Amino acid sequence: MSDPRRVVPGQYMVQRRVVHRLFYLKPTKSTFAIFAYCLAYAAMKTGILIHEFIVMSNHYHIVLSDPDGLLPKFMQYLNSFVARAINASHGRVGTFWENESFTAPELPEDADVVDKCVYVLTNPCSADLVSRAREWPGLSSWGLDYGNTLVTTRPAFFGEDMPATLELRLVRPPIMPELSDGQLRAEIRRRTVAREQALMAERKKAGRTVMGVEKVLRQSIDDRPRTADERFGTRPSVSTRSWWARVACLQRNADWLRRYREALSSYVQGVRDVVFPFGTYLMKVRFAVCCSGP
Repeated sequence: MSDPRRVVPGQYMVQRRVVHRLFYLKPTKSTFAIFAYCLAYAAMKTGILIHEFIVMSNHYHIVLSDPDGLLPKFMQYLNSFVARAINASHGRVGTFWENESFTAPELPEDADVVDKCVYVLTNPCSADLVSRAREWPGLSSWGLDYGNTLVTTRPAFFGEDMPATLELRLVRPPIMPELSDGQLRAEIRRRTVAREQALMAERKKAGRTVMGVEKVLRQSIDDRPRTADERFGTRPSVSTRSWWARVACLQRNADWLRRYREALSSYVQGVRDVVFPFGTYLMKVRFAVCCSGP
């Protein structure tokens, strides 16, 4: 899904990592305010709907819906503004994010969206930083109900041409219509607590403890995790527990790529009225090519 050629409306979980996994996003009041403002701005400019989010010390996760196929533009707004403002807040310059693109696997089924919402909320627990999601001091959607807004004020690092205040709204994902907003939010929180308890049991069995909020806040932004960095792994375009849903998505993606390459070949040969498949992004933005409907 990080392939800039193709963007199809749907549900995704995006992730982006700080360069060298340094703790430039360490939980502070400044980082909280900057990221919340940038996230609200990027969502406002692109129509992205935010369902869950968390900002860790060296990366972030967001579960979202992209109704208009503008995920690359959303990521451009969010990552560029966060990088500039956080760098300015630390009095530094230079590369902020890893050189590799963001990852954004598609979530084709309702269960996959719920799974990723729980994964996002329990990320600090999985990393042995805190025992419970609500304890994480960084920016998180744990305390928000669907429809709730977090009012953000323009940080000092932005010019007056930017809005003075913005609202970051948590939107219900388009899943499980049989449940009310309150019931769905309660179910995600229930599963989050269950995951917390499972992680506690694993820690106890292994003889590990959590770092705790105080130690997290004492870390330097130049620190990094002690665990080895995973490199050269797979970058999945789909995340689902269903074998059938995975196969269907991968077949659809392969078919799209075939049609895209055929259209691109014709375009390169001078056929300017060739129709690219629905979801074509980069060629549409750069050269205004014709695209089929959904």
